[in-house]
Amino acid sequence: MTTPPTTLIGRGGGGELGEVGLCFKPNDDPCHGSLFFLFFSADRSSLPHRTLLLVCPPRLIRRPTNEHALSSSSATLTCTTALLPPSRGRPRMDVTRKEALWINNRFNPHWVRGRLQFQQQKPSAFSTPRGSGRARRLVRVEQLWQEFFSDPSQWWDNRLTKKTPKHPDFKHKRTLDGLWVDGSLNPSWVKEKMASMTLGHIQSGDGLRSWVPDSFCNGDKLSKLCEEGRLKEALHMLELMVQQTTKPPIHAYVCLLNGCSRRKALAEGKQVHALIVQSVLDSNIFLANNLVRMYSKCGSVLHAHKVFSNMPQHDVYSWTAIISAYADSGEVEEAMNLFHQMQETGLGPDKVLFVPLLKACARLAALEQGRQLHSDIIKRGFQSDVIVGSTLVNMYAKCGCTEDARELFDNMSERNVVSWNAMIAGYAQNGLGKEALALYEQMKQEGVQPDNVTFVLLLKACASLAALENGRQLHSDIIKRGFQSDVVVGSTLVDMYAKCGCTQDARELFDNMSERDVVSWNAMIAGYAQNGLGKEALALYEQMKQEGVQPDNVTFALLLNACANLAALEQGKELHSEIIKRGFLSDVVVGSNLVDMYAKCGCTEDARELFDNVSEPDVVSGTAMIAGYAQNGLGKKALWIDNRFNPHWVRGRLKFQQRKPSAFSTPRGSGRLVRVEQLWQEFFSDPSQWWDNRLTKKTPKHPDFKHKRTLDGLWGDGSLNPSWVKEKMASMTLGHIQSGDGLRSRVPDSFCNGDKLSKLCEEGRLKEALHMLELMVQQTTKPAIEAYVCVLKGCSRRKALAEGKQVHALIVQSILDSNIFLANNLVRMYSKCGSVLHAHKVFSNMPQHDVYSWTAIISAYADSGEVEEAMNLFHQMQETGLAPDKVLFVPLLKACARLAALEQGRQLHSDIIKRGFQSDVIVGSTLVNMYAKCGCTEDARELFDNMSERNVVSWNAMIAGYAQNGPGKEALALYEQMKQERVQPDNVTFALLLNACANLAALEQGKQLHSEIIKRGVQSDVVVGSTLVDMYAKCGCTEDARELFDSMSEPDVVSWTAMIAGYAQNGLGKEALALYEQMKQEGVQPDNVTFVLLLKACASLAALEQGKQLHSEIIKRGFQSDVVVGNTLVDMYAKCGCTEDAQELFDNMSERNVVSWNAMIAGYAHNGIAQEALALFEQMQRDGTKPNEVTYISVLSACAHSGLVDQGCYVFDSMCKTHGVTPTKEHYACMVDLLGRAGCLADAEIFINKMPIQPNSVVWMTLLGAARNHGHAEIGRRAFDRVVKLEPKNAAPYVLLSNIYAGAGRKDELAKIRNEMKEAGAKKMPGCSWIEVDNQLHAFVVGDATHPQSKENWIDWWG
Repeated sequence: MTTPPTTLIGRGGGGELGEVGLCFKPNDDPCHGSLFFLFFSADRSSLPHRTLLLVCPPRLIRRPTNEHALSSSSATLTCTTALLPPSRGRPRMDVTRKEALWINNRFNPHWVRGRLQFQQQKPSAFSTPRGSGRARRLVRVEQLWQEFFSDPSQWWDNRLTKKTPKHPDFKHKRTLDGLWVDGSLNPSWVKEKMASMTLGHIQSGDGLRSWVPDSFCNGDKLSKLCEEGRLKEALHMLELMVQQTTKPPIHAYVCLLNGCSRRKALAEGKQVHALIVQSVLDSNIFLANNLVRMYSKCGSVLHAHKVFSNMPQHDVYSWTAIISAYADSGEVEEAMNLFHQMQETGLGPDKVLFVPLLKACARLAALEQGRQLHSDIIKRGFQSDVIVGSTLVNMYAKCGCTEDARELFDNMSERNVVSWNAMIAGYAQNGLGKEALALYEQMKQEGVQPDNVTFVLLLKACASLAALENGRQLHSDIIKRGFQSDVVVGSTLVDMYAKCGCTQDARELFDNMSERDVVSWNAMIAGYAQNGLGKEALALYEQMKQEGVQPDNVTFALLLNACANLAALEQGKELHSEIIKRGFLSDVVVGSNLVDMYAKCGCTEDARELFDNVSEPDVVSGTAMIAGYAQNGLGKKALWIDNRFNPHWVRGRLKFQQRKPSAFSTPRGSGRLVRVEQLWQEFFSDPSQWWDNRLTKKTPKHPDFKHKRTLDGLWGDGSLNPSWVKEKMASMTLGHIQSGDGLRSRVPDSFCNGDKLSKLCEEGRLKEALHMLELMVQQTTKPAIEAYVCVLKGCSRRKALAEGKQVHALIVQSILDSNIFLANNLVRMYSKCGSVLHAHKVFSNMPQHDVYSWTAIISAYADSGEVEEAMNLFHQMQETGLAPDKVLFVPLLKACARLAALEQGRQLHSDIIKRGFQSDVIVGSTLVNMYAKCGCTEDARELFDNMSERNVVSWNAMIAGYAQNGPGKEALALYEQMKQERVQPDNVTFALLLNACANLAALEQGKQLHSEIIKRGVQSDVVVGSTLVDMYAKCGCTEDARELFDSMSEPDVVSWTAMIAGYAQNGLGKEALALYEQMKQEGVQPDNVTFVLLLKACASLAALEQGKQLHSEIIKRGFQSDVVVGNTLVDMYAKCGCTEDAQELFDNMSERNVVSWNAMIAGYAHNGIAQEALALFEQMQRDGTKPNEVTYISVLSACAHSGLVDQGCYVFDSMCKTHGVTPTKEHYACMVDLLGRAGCLADAEIFINKMPIQPNSVVWMTLLGAARNHGHAEIGRRAFDRVVKLEPKNAAPYVLLSNIYAGAGRKDELAKIRNEMKEAGAKKMPGCSWIEVDNQLHAFVVGDATHPQSKENWIDWWG
């Protein structure tokens, strides 16, 4: 069978008479053929059927030698699809030359190819000739929709199955015409008719027949999306299914929940939860169990607990899910409590439940709880299960009880490889490598096949024993069993050989690994470092970087050890720099190794500086610093008694030793043990001669008992104490003053009243307060309730969660957890410390609740932003018969204000009126604040005016509402009324008013406020001072702002940031950067806002080098994860022309919002890379981020700069119709720019005249600029007239029109326009440019010779 010929026909400039064509005629081999030209008539009736269309630039077509040359414009080619079988051929197309676009042409963007591929296959709305106008295309689309609704059975419904938005929603079965539900050309009545039709529901007759494969009905499509991690697409599909009359089956929700669990996608999981609630399926126990499991896997135990609590009933799977959630999060005690609660309900746990509980006990070495579980397992007969038995063995082994683990292992009726691995791991982890190897021999004798985990454990045992021969035997077994290609096994083999001293064998094995990860590289680097081959370790790191493997914190720790051993300071400094860049400086292990490296290289000062900056120094870093001093001959510093490198117990002992000839200062040869025993004998012979300081001592370094005359000291937990001391101490009562042979305690009377404890808590010395409370709990006379409350309040103020938990433990120990007063304070403490989960637990376990209990838990949820949950609890409280007091409404209203939850706020307002609390000034002020922050300033003002009593807080709330919602004039007017009513303003009032003046640029009012601030003596307030600086700067008075800033006694970071912002916003980027240098010199630490402003200054100046320096500092200070800082960094790099660096930063952002996408799209648009901007715009929508107004400005700007008129028009049309974004004047200006740059000036002018909003000067200036570029004097004059009416003093329109007249040679008009410019008093500002040389910014203004190097530059430029 011969292959039918394929013809490619290209259009040239033949006009009406005919066209020159290009024909490709293949030979038998479809990969070869010959090109020749043909001449054909303009009549297209003779063209072959089933044509596809192609766009080809003229440079790709060789010019023909005959007289019919191709035109210089783009040539259009057409090819037939004769190679397709006749049965699969496409219908004949009605084509025109302007539509000849090839669907696979690589010069078209992907979204154009997608749309055109479908459009060119059929005579659809989009294939209507463009020349016929938009009206004709609208008619065609309307016809297709009428056909669709007249007989939907002739159309396929692809909405559920289409892969991308470019595919049509409905496709005709015969003509293959396509329709999009969100099409920009759709008639308005389509949406109404579509609302009555059910997606995916196959009806007969006049119903819609959906083209949904049977596999989808079984959930295959949804399951596949979830398995591939395409959760957003799966979620979109589920949302569509929920909207239909026939709801999706239960397993569809479960499928998506499982996908969220695997990917730990909490946000998507919450959306599925919302859909379940929407479908009224939240009471389904099967779905609820899966929800609990999903929240648990995503790490949100609080949400899991909420779902569990709201379930109408619980089965064994429900309890298993919630208990597993707590066990997996390390909350063993809570998991065990729930386990006991489950049993109390009469439900018996299954064997599956014991596995996560035992794993949690193993992870936390909770042996007692593990033994309890073992007992329950035996009672229920689960000990014979191989999984439970293996987990028990693992638990005992990890708790250090290898004998118990082995006994259990030997008694197992059935053992698998996991059981053997658990026992081998237990031996290996507890330093019993020989026993692990012996067990492996027994394992082989019993015929159990080892797996890769077995070999990893055994190789580690060999490495710890340096048992090279055993390791080689294992290597041989690994090869035989085919595990050598496993990357984990290979890495462990490298580690074993290296630790046995065989670095050559390790390197040979490393080089032969087919796959290597960072662990493999670390193993080899560790091998070199541990064997004294530091140079080889550093060389291997260079190779690691060349191969693109990213190092981790372990890599740097090993390399720093190598540098320390080599005293390679320079390499160590380079590593230090890389550590900062990669954000590992906060890692405690890396920090300790850095200290050690600098110390061993002799740089003790650098080591000390690093150590001082360690956020949480541990004993390792302290030891490294002490060793560094000792090795460098600075022994006195190493043993300095106040040296913070020593642990507190060392400092305490040393301090006491050096003060007096005590037991610890006795010469070592005389026997310190003997001296301590003598002192204890003296103590017990006459305790009245000793002070008991256990309650009053400030830190553990002070002695517990102190002799009144010799000042000798003793510690109750001293390591040198004789064994009999504890027995005798048990008979003595702490703090109890006895006579004669009794212990006289030096406890002041004030302490009995709680003054000492209260003082410690107020000073923030919580550990000392906690230590004191612990001692009090141990006594016969228990501390008063107020003592616990005192420490709890101290924890709340300092947000000290760890100390708060310890107080909670003491309350439980004292059997006071049922006390409602203490429980309320516990709930409040957990709430203030940000742990709503623990607050909820305490609340749930309370035997009864009063109004304060409810207030505490509701406030906890409200403060954490959980308004809905807080409102639910509020209604539950009322259902119990308890009435809320006015205090409860304040946190609820504040939460509504913070989240702009207006509806909930109105509900609360209604309750407040019913209960008569509206007259309370605090409640009323909070209501005003809520309405104002929700944008309802009129409601807020009405409420404010009707308040019977108002204080300064009420006035501030109303002023803040006006200032934050734009109308700053009303805020200033309200202040005048406030003065008339003789209400004294405070510093908050002035800060709010100054913000209003700044927003209005109302300099005079701002100066008046400044005068009043001075009169009232508030100018020393740092907040007011910072706001004054900001006001002057925003009003353009940077000199006044700077003078005020310099006069501030103690400017904080906000003050510095305000001044930097003032410079940056007024175009003084150079001054902003200079001020930052001064800020660093004065030791003020910048925050994320500071860096955002500085980066904006660098972007405006295109100061790339300084931007890079700021980037480095941002990484050092840990602000790189801040989304606002990340967005500004992307913007800075893009505006400096480094789009690749910007894209890399954008790709590596952990969190992205719409601003991130806008910054990157604007960067591409700014640099004229339109195709990348459009591609990113499409990706943004695919990722589920909704574009906003700024996005469309950037996209339209990109289209304008690249001449993509069609794409720009399409984007503008879809802006409102698809995404509901209302075009602003900026968008219209972009469209005028788009049409103007393309030379469509008449269309641009018509577009402006048809704008639904009044065009501003920017729009007309854009048209005037386009007229200047294309030399169109008439349109330019009309645009000029409009601009001059709006901005008569602006010189720019005069300059542009002058250029038009000058270019056209119209000298009379040119002279006339210049005269008009003089008469109007319009002056052109001189141009200014910046250049960066050696990290220094130099500014040059036209006609300015004040620059110190201007003369030299002039000579260099002009010779």
